[in-house]
Formats: sequence, C-alpha cells, structure tokens
Amino acid sequence: MVIPSREGKCCDAVIRQLERAAGTSRTAVCDPESTKEGPPVDLRVTLGGQEYALEHTRILPFDDRLEVVKAYREIEECLADWFPDPLPGDACYQLYLPLGVPRPGRRRGGERRRRGLRDWIRSGVVVLQARAPWRRRWSPHVYEFDYFTGRPDGWDGEFTLARSSDGVLPPREAGSLDLFVGSPGEPEAPFVENLRRAFKKKCPKLAECIELDPDVETVLILEAVDLPFHFDLYIAEHLAGLLEGWAVEPDHIFLVDPHTPSWHVWVVKSNDVQWPDERIPIPHRGYREFPKLVPEEAYPRHLVEQFNRSRRETPAEWRPLFGAEDDFDDIKRSASPAPQAGPVV
Repeated sequence: MVIPSREGKCCDAVIRQLERAAGTSRTAVCDPESTKEGPPVDLRVTLGGQEYALEHTRILPFDDRLEVVKAYREIEECLADWFPDPLPGDACYQLYLPLGVPRPGRRRGGERRRRGLRDWIRSGVVVLQARAPWRRRWSPHVYEFDYFTGRPDGWDGEFTLARSSDGVLPPREAGSLDLFVGSPGEPEAPFVENLRRAFKKKCPKLAECIELDPDVETVLILEAVDLPFHFDLYIAEHLAGLLEGWAVEPDHIFLVDPHTPSWHVWVVKSNDVQWPDERIPIPHRGYREFPKLVPEEAYPRHLVEQFNRSRRETPAEWRPLFGAEDDFDDIKRSASPAPQAGPVV
C-alpha cells in the first residue's frame, strides 16, 4: 500500500504558519536537494530577512503498517454495516483497537470474531449510556470520557469503547462512532522507536545547516501517517527524551495531521518552549478554533466567548493552523533554484 506524498503541501502549511507568526510573507523558496546547493535539506525559505531550513519526515505508528491498515479498514466497514444509525445519547463514541489487531476475516473463525465484536460494542453502548448522567459542557476544550474495556468473543486483545460527556460540538455529531488504533494507556514502544529513528535521521542534517550558517533557524516537520492514532499524546510525553543528546536541537518542530476533515498544523516546539508546556496548545487540551465549515452561530454563546478568549490569549507563533488540503500548494514541485550567493541554509 503506497503512502501518498504530501511533503510539499506539509512544508507549505508550516511556512504559512511561520508567515502568520512573523507577520510577513516568504520572499524565496529553494529546494537544495534538487539543485545540489548546500546541505541537502528539504527546503530553504526566507521570511522578512530570516532564513529557515526545513526538514520533513513521515512518522509511522507501527512497523507492520500494512496489516494494521487492512484490519482497520475491514473493521471500519463492519461498523458502517452494523451501526447505520447514530448511537444513543447526545454524545460521541470512540472505539480503540489493540495494537497488532488481526483482520476479522471471513473464514477460520471470522464470522465468530465479527459477531463477537458487534455484540460486545452493543453491550458496551448500553452500559455507557446507562451510567452517563446528562450535564451541560461548559468547557469547549475537553470531552470527559467514560470507558468500557473488554475482550470480545473470538479476539485475543482487549478493546476499549469510550463515550463522551453530553453536549457534542460541531463538527462532531451526536451518536457518531470514531475508530482509533492503540487503546488509552497501551504501551507505545513501537511508535516511540519509530519517532526516535526519525529524529536520528533528520536532526544531523539540520545541525549541518547551523554549522554553515549560525543565523539560520531550523524547522523539523513531523507528518502523521495513516490511521487515527494519538501522535500528539505520545510526542508530548516523550519529546524531552527524544531531544536529549542532540548538541543542536531544531529551533521549531511542527506536527501536521492530515487525517481530520481539515488539516491541523500544531506547534510542538518554538525555540525554548515545547510540549508538554501548556502555553503551547496541545490537541484536545486547552485550545479550540471554529472549524472552517461550521458557522459561529452553531455554538452556544458562552462557548463562543471562550473560543474567542482562547484565541486572543494564545500568541500567534504558538497558535495552530487549520485548513483544507486544497488550501496548500505542493511547493516542492515549484521551488525556485537556490541563490548563487548568500549564506547556505
């Protein structure tokens, strides 16, 4: 299964976030890997006289990606068939698959696994709905979840079904069921090791730029690949350890999540401030903007006021960027040749 190339669009999205923070537009975008000029970083860009060196990498949550994707897609099809109507309550639901989950299959116990998972979800919904007292959500940032965990008939691993507190906000819909891989609290060792390899590959290239030009600012772009997975949770928890041992750390780190209805560009590190410092917004914890396609009138007045206050109180350089995929350009295809003079970035 081929992973689509989104490097150019991810770089453009991050540059747009840097432009917004700096209050200025790019004056040059160069592709040293194509021109063979200077250290082979992915892109060089100038904003208001400040030069940046960008390195992009894709991070995979699993080594056995192909099998996990197949299992995810099969179970996703099953859910659409089993639950065509919204689940009960003014809440959203999330189903977490265990790491290494096998495909349901249609032979050798496949029907038993499918039936077992369907019945287990139905019983979990009844339990969660019965013990969910209705309460108005005053916070626009955090859903409180109740969890139902168990091992459906025919399966080896434990599944988790979660139900949010009442009061679903757009673009979520009441009764929706989202699918994730990796249960809350499950060991994240495979993902963290993949992330460590990405840092080992990219940080030396950015450090080489610093050696040639101490004034350049370096940018590491992490693109989340494929399945809905708690990239932000694990990055926030392990970032300090991943940066240990590097004499020169990237000045800026961004997480690009292209799997939601709109792309999300999160600031992970901005100079000396980094996750889990909550001054920088972390997904689902402390920051919310109005979705691009949802009008402000769709929200209660008290939440509109909190949204606006959250935005006002967050500096532009730390504020996440949201946009549709078509909003971003594939600038790797259109980058200009590297300049013949000036510092190498």
